[in-house]
Amino acid sequence: MKINLNRLRTLVLPLALVVGSCTYALFHNVEALWPYRAMARGAALSALPWLIFLMLYLAFCKVDPAKMRLRRWHWMVLLAQNLMCLAVALPVHFWPGLPVELELKALVVCIICPTAAAAAVVASRIGGNESSLTTFVILSNLAAATMIPIVFPLIENDLSFSFLEQFTMILAKIFPVIVLPLFLAFLTRYCIKPLHRLILTRLKDASFYVWGFTLTVLAATAVSNIVNSGQGAAKLLILAAVSLACTLGQFRLGRLIGKGEQEPISAGQAYGQKNNMFCIWITVAYISPAVAVAPCCYILWQNVVNAYEIWWKNRKDEEQALKGLPPYHE
Repeated sequence: MKINLNRLRTLVLPLALVVGSCTYALFHNVEALWPYRAMARGAALSALPWLIFLMLYLAFCKVDPAKMRLRRWHWMVLLAQNLMCLAVALPVHFWPGLPVELELKALVVCIICPTAAAAAVVASRIGGNESSLTTFVILSNLAAATMIPIVFPLIENDLSFSFLEQFTMILAKIFPVIVLPLFLAFLTRYCIKPLHRLILTRLKDASFYVWGFTLTVLAATAVSNIVNSGQGAAKLLILAAVSLACTLGQFRLGRLIGKGEQEPISAGQAYGQKNNMFCIWITVAYISPAVAVAPCCYILWQNVVNAYEIWWKNRKDEEQALKGLPPYHE
């Protein structure tokens, strides 16, 4: 029986949310599993960086450096993102103890998160430029590897370490996860060509299966972070609202930046669709599970936006077809 991967892909997100949530519920409610809860949580957090590494490696193997071309909106999106991030982070640093400190930290995390590798796939389905966005994914991840070690010490002042020590520790943890996959992917393309051909042919759907498994782990981790955040229902709702506002704002601002460059769809996905798996991992490791509630909610919001965009694109394509016109594509 042949499996329709396109149809299966539409079910991956809800299935991952259900399986991940049920897995957490089992460990949380079944007394016989309680002795293994800490081990399961530790295994999930340890697996996340490796899954991020593998997903980025498989994605970057599909990138042809000869076809990469920098566009002005790439730099405009990066500049807007980094300036906005610093504008939120600096008040947290210079005026600690603000009543909205938790919300501001959550906002910083949602802004600084790099673009997801899957953004290019979604962009191609809604009329975006997949090549242009793939180039930005690389730039965004390199920018995150540089900015996170600078910004995180600003919003989480650990008095036991100096700013430089915190910068070095965070950089040492995230740089290999983001930069090394790019280096190995290009090394594979030019020096290990049989492996590269294998990835592009027989393993071309491997990233899909890795993504599905990763979403399951991420769903369980997200539910765990929300339940164990130590925050009341009102605070959780506020964090969810902050995450929603950030999601909509970033998608919209990206489209406005890209509009002047005739690539609003690509720029919108570049700014709005985030690698929340990476974001949750680094937030739990260096800030707190409470702050990680925001990127956990961002997962839901950005997929709602993506689902709406795909529906809207299908509707517009049908209208174009009735007029005898080809589907819109950047």
